Amino acid sequence: MATTRSARDKYLARFRALLRFPNLIPVAPIYRILELNCADLAKVIEEERPYCAASVFAPSEILAAADVHYLPLEPVLAMAGQFGIIKELNDVRHGLLGFDTACVSGRSLVALYTREILPLPKYLVSCSHMCDDSMKSFNFLASHFGLPIFNLDIPFEADEVARGYVADQLRELAEFVCRHEGRSFDLDRLRRAVALSNATNRHREAFFELCRSHPPVLKLSENLSTYPLYIKFGRPEVEAIYADLVAVVRDAVAREKWAYPGGAYRLMWMGMIPLVFPKLFSFMDQLAFSFPSTELMVHSRCDPIDERDPFAGLAEKLLRYPLVGRSQRRVDLATRIVKESRLEGVIHFNHRGCMAFNGDNFILREACQSLGVPFMTVDGDIGLEEHCSIERMQSDLSNFRQVLEARYGAR
Repeated sequence: MATTRSARDKYLARFRALLRFPNLIPVAPIYRILELNCADLAKVIEEERPYCAASVFAPSEILAAADVHYLPLEPVLAMAGQFGIIKELNDVRHGLLGFDTACVSGRSLVALYTREILPLPKYLVSCSHMCDDSMKSFNFLASHFGLPIFNLDIPFEADEVARGYVADQLRELAEFVCRHEGRSFDLDRLRRAVALSNATNRHREAFFELCRSHPPVLKLSENLSTYPLYIKFGRPEVEAIYADLVAVVRDAVAREKWAYPGGAYRLMWMGMIPLVFPKLFSFMDQLAFSFPSTELMVHSRCDPIDERDPFAGLAEKLLRYPLVGRSQRRVDLATRIVKESRLEGVIHFNHRGCMAFNGDNFILREACQSLGVPFMTVDGDIGLEEHCSIERMQSDLSNFRQVLEARYGAR
């Protein structure tokens, strides 16, 4: 037990140490996102509160309506990686998985529980969505520890049959959650959670519009925390955070307080983001690389959800994500964002373990070339240095800076 508590306390202590220095996170709403994530984690680690372990792709509105305490595991893993809590995963690969092709996220997820960094959840909610390895990892944990799990299967195409199929699954998910929470599901509570999600999404759209229309106010490292926040849509504190974020950005725009006073290249980052390599972000800042948009951030955008028929509305939301389905959706998304945000270049990161992203390099390059926009592919890994040479990535990025400088001039 001493070892278990030590691993858990170390994670929470490092999170709180970060929060003790608010000057490191000067944007107040971004700081509040981290505070909220830390508080959710503390309820599990310190208060030993039972919880649901959910994929970041699961519909948070259903969990909010059922008043479930849950942890979205992908952001939990990302922070654990940044804090150095989860590393050296060879024991997981050799001892449990037995092969080398599992994504670092999958191996980290297994390590999270086999090393008892987190206590086991009451149940898990997984989603096929864009990541094959995510669902396999969730189901491995459920089988290994004997935990209940609900798997959402998202079809390839978004037609009427698919919408009905997903809506039926969401009703089953609501029943599954309430059965394990010992309560009845309230459809009116779901409608209210969806209404709150829609209100939050309106703030997010205002935030995106500000990013499209003006020089960047936030650097990529500051903006990263907003991406996984959509897994907490349906909670009032999240709407308040987004409303404040919009107010902060509007104020900065009015005062022309830009993140790069000397100017920067407007780029889009496509594919996964190597979160555990902070030196890479500071290096891109030195190169004057700004990212008004990233693929992962715009991927989570959605049209307003039907509040009258919330299950059908949430099914439509899940089916319309551009990283679900054929590759042409990614191409359409990239070209639309390049045009809307007046982007000057695209960086496509090939995460070693991500089949969905790695296959589309060529058609994305052709699409960007047709727009006259420089395109660069970078190979690496989102979390393992053994598969990711930072020096090589920095060299590639420096070369891309020369391409941009030749095209647009020095900044």
